[in-house]
Amino acid sequence: MKYDIKDGDLIITPNHIKEEILKEISKDKKIINCKFMTLNKLKEYLFKTYDEYTLYRVMKKYNLKYKIAKEYLDNIYFKDVISINNYLKENNLLIKKTFPNFKRIIIIGYKTLELYILDRLKMNVQYLNTKEEKYIHQVHEFNNQTDEIVYIAEKIIENLKEVTPNQIKLVIPNSEYIVEIQRIFKMFNIPLNIKNNSKIYSSKTVRDFIDVLKKTKDMNTSLELITKNEIYNTIIDIINKLYKIKNVDDTYIEILENKLKETSQKNQYKEGAIDVIPFEDIHSKNNFYFILGFNQNNIPKIFSDDDLLSDKEKKHLGMFTSIEKNKLEKEKVKDILTTYPNIYISYKLEDKFSTYYPSSMIKELNLEVIKGRKPKLKYSNDYNKVLLSILLDDYINYGEKDKRLYPLCSTYKDIEYKTYINEFKKISNLKQYLPKPFNLSYTSINNYFLCPFKFYIENVLKLSKITDDFPILIGSLVHYTLQNMYEKDFDIDTCFNTYLKNVDISPRQEFFIKKIKNILKEEIKVIKIQDNNSKFKEIINEKKITIDKGNNITFTGIIDKISKLDDYIIITDYKTGSNMSNLEGIDEGLNLQLPSYIYLIKKGLNRDYKIAGFYLQKLLHSKQLDKDIDITENLKLNGYTINDEKIINKIDKTYENSKTIKGMKKTKTGFYKYAKLIEESEIEKIENIVEENIEKVIKGVEEGYFPIKPKKVKRKNISCKYCKYQDLCYYKEDDIKYLKLKPLKEIVGDQNA
Repeated sequence: MKYDIKDGDLIITPNHIKEEILKEISKDKKIINCKFMTLNKLKEYLFKTYDEYTLYRVMKKYNLKYKIAKEYLDNIYFKDVISINNYLKENNLLIKKTFPNFKRIIIIGYKTLELYILDRLKMNVQYLNTKEEKYIHQVHEFNNQTDEIVYIAEKIIENLKEVTPNQIKLVIPNSEYIVEIQRIFKMFNIPLNIKNNSKIYSSKTVRDFIDVLKKTKDMNTSLELITKNEIYNTIIDIINKLYKIKNVDDTYIEILENKLKETSQKNQYKEGAIDVIPFEDIHSKNNFYFILGFNQNNIPKIFSDDDLLSDKEKKHLGMFTSIEKNKLEKEKVKDILTTYPNIYISYKLEDKFSTYYPSSMIKELNLEVIKGRKPKLKYSNDYNKVLLSILLDDYINYGEKDKRLYPLCSTYKDIEYKTYINEFKKISNLKQYLPKPFNLSYTSINNYFLCPFKFYIENVLKLSKITDDFPILIGSLVHYTLQNMYEKDFDIDTCFNTYLKNVDISPRQEFFIKKIKNILKEEIKVIKIQDNNSKFKEIINEKKITIDKGNNITFTGIIDKISKLDDYIIITDYKTGSNMSNLEGIDEGLNLQLPSYIYLIKKGLNRDYKIAGFYLQKLLHSKQLDKDIDITENLKLNGYTINDEKIINKIDKTYENSKTIKGMKKTKTGFYKYAKLIEESEIEKIENIVEENIEKVIKGVEEGYFPIKPKKVKRKNISCKYCKYQDLCYYKEDDIKYLKLKPLKEIVGDQNA
């Protein structure tokens, strides 16, 4: 397509048309002094714009949330917000760009510009008509989405005999097709380039980074959590844009968090693959476009009067109303469909969830609809076998006999229908795909020993999906509060308000949060009484320790509370869930949380530290939500104490009938039989057991071997009861490993204790 571009032109056009124009200029071997802009970039030059620092100042000044402040700033010239306008002008917070010199303005790819833009340009613009001749296309109707996608896959294979993959474009109006297209095209061996719209905030790494930043306000400490990869680089890029903001406070974090929610993960472009593009990116007569989902509400897009500015306000300001946008959208669809010759259009009548209607553009353009087309089933054995299994299901379960059933049965006589092999195969080259470093933690180690396959799914493939994040919110809120309770000006109400400032909470959740706050307020009083009974006064909260295990593998843990006296250490882990201080079975890799903290202290903090005690502390007992219970008893430390009465006295001066440590009591003959006492030599053995178990996991990772091997203890399946991946493994009775857990004293060698 020829474009009349001259020296001194300012060309307003979408990026994909800009690329087409540059290719044309390059072919003609011309040197033209012109400038390109998208419509959004033009607005930045015509009107003063703002940056993240402006956003920060407005949020602070008017106590606004990110989205509201941004919406006001995006519409600052069209909304009557005099106070904000004055504040921005007085503090020089708006940015003015110098408009380039040009001889004429050329508009390509936009039907028309809004009046408020034309008024600001103060000169005539020239619209270049990119249409040359009109084409008429057929539309293909399919009963369901699967048939539509399979038929398109077959048509693409046929076209690939004559054109290159780069010339074929798959056009889908929204994400509803993505998953099934990926599944089916893989069976047809058709590689795709699909733009990744998932946001980096969906990554657990990024969420953990934000959680730590909220707690610590320390950027360096928070960044240490992240492996230096693409996500790390993206976070650094966003942080660099916030360079004018000097304080890492709640407002800064709110802006950063929202920027991460808006930032898509980077795409990996594959050579020789077919691009998946939106409808508006159709722009070349040399390409072949397959438009799927040509249904009502998909194409054309439908706009409604629900923006910050109403249609009435938009009309007054010279902006497009929703009615005008809908007209322009229809015109755009008509232009595209009649301008380009190689377009194949299809729509579906239903999918697994809904029924659909054809696009209204079919009638408006008087397009011929072809019905009853079926896939030829001659390009993919893999798909045909899957289809045969589905048709056999329908026949056996519902008596439905599809006419494709007989020829498929004749062709594929042994598809192992209703059989499966669940044995895990080794992945010989797994290491090259793992992040560097690959980080292990107590939780991932626990997953491995419960079932290596669970570890593979959750910690290698990272398929875990959070279905209810309210318990996670409560856990993080409680830890944040406890971390700050030793601050000089600590106030629990302020602490809760600060943490929940930017969190959307339902009325039901708010009710529970208030109840939890009242309980926690009383529990903190008890914890401080316990602290007063101890000479271990130096407190370290939320201590992150990372140990390099070599070969780009690390072991990391965050210890909730470390209490220190000289060279002695007390470890305390807060628990809002189950309270398991029983260390039986640690030789089998189970119940390793407290032992792993011993290992982290000794290997990663200071070899000379001596462990005086290691405990779990149960918070927010479920009964407290319904009725009053003795929280002093409930908050007693549950774990093991060094067998040295002088040290015990320093841990807890009430130790003879302890108000702090569960089971700690003295009788006439010595310590109470339920007091959990441990020798220093036994602690050293525990440390060695943890290291041995970590090494076992590292070996499994390096060998890429994660067998389906759930564990049973006393006929109770401890691996599968709460496992989210039971639908993936299909474990058999032969896969189960039966364990007889040894008590701690037997494991560490003291048979008579």
